[in-house]
Amino acid sequence: MKDGKKTKAQLISELTQLRQRIAELEASEAELKRAEDEAKRRNEKLTVLNAIAATVSRSLNLQEILDRALDKVLEVTGGESGSISLLDQQTEKPLLAAHRGESKGKGEIRSFAAIPMKSKGKAQGVIPIASYQNHLFSAEELELYAAVADQIGVAVENARLFEEASIARDRLRTLSRRLLKAQEAERRRIARELHDEIGQCLTGLRLTLETSAFLPAETVREKLAEAQMLVNELIAEVRDMSLDLRPPTLDDLGLIPALLSQFERYTAYTHVHVAFDHTGVQGRRFSPEMETAVYRIVQEALTNVARYAGVNEATVRLCADQVALRVQIEDRGVGFDPQAALAAGRSSGLDGMQERVALLGGQLIIESSPGGGTCLTAKLPLNG
Repeated sequence: MKDGKKTKAQLISELTQLRQRIAELEASEAELKRAEDEAKRRNEKLTVLNAIAATVSRSLNLQEILDRALDKVLEVTGGESGSISLLDQQTEKPLLAAHRGESKGKGEIRSFAAIPMKSKGKAQGVIPIASYQNHLFSAEELELYAAVADQIGVAVENARLFEEASIARDRLRTLSRRLLKAQEAERRRIARELHDEIGQCLTGLRLTLETSAFLPAETVREKLAEAQMLVNELIAEVRDMSLDLRPPTLDDLGLIPALLSQFERYTAYTHVHVAFDHTGVQGRRFSPEMETAVYRIVQEALTNVARYAGVNEATVRLCADQVALRVQIEDRGVGFDPQAALAAGRSSGLDGMQERVALLGGQLIIESSPGGGTCLTAKLPLNG
């Protein structure tokens, strides 16, 4: 090396190091750019999710949530047409719940995406989005749309739970009102029977005994016989009232003996014969609530048969397995329109039976038509 000049090899080495440093800086810059882009995408995603959350959290009304959410989804995705379909909770089939945008004609849609809505891993519905522009949805976009859809799915589940709670509260209030009405009606019936039947018997007994004190000895014997007859009538009235309120046979011996006793008294009063068939029930005991419900359902149904069916025979079937207890009351009488009767609120008996079955988590099926007889079936689960 002369005059401090660098050799060619040194220059080449420094140039190579410089190129490596430039490459490292370019790589760092690219990585920084990717990080900035990722942060931007995450920020945009959070902004969108926050906007959706703010949109759907303003209300617990399901339809309002769906309408607002769909507007926001189309705004975020740039879609021109979209809808939200919810899964029916009974059939699990999708049902259209909200829609935006008008179709421009068959074959006009160029881009389409269907985003499932979920909450806690459970499907709530789907959001189809359509555009009339050519657009290939990227993986980032689809990931964002899925997060948006899941957030809407959570809001949908919350709204459904709120609606169910509201319905349950309304039903509870209705049941409370009906319970009070039933209690008052029962009190009026008992008061009337006490006054009309037992009161009259006691009055007659008192008069018979009072007048006996002033009668000749040979006549007193006849008056005592009358008094004995009045006492027997009074005992029978009290026994009938007790059986109507709560048959002791139901608690002591079970459902079958209680029903047989009910049928015997029913036929004696109404002259309507009851054909009884049972399977899997003999010797079994069920919960007190279950046995009471079946007893009252049969009692109310047979009362309706005597009042309205116009027949001299009815059939009661009772069967049980390990899953459910089923009771069926059938007649071949004049029949009626169950939907019309329930909608008009004319049948407190049917309402009462429905409430008893619902409280036990069961199902009440009423099959009837004018002139076609009536078949009432209650299915009560035995697993609680």
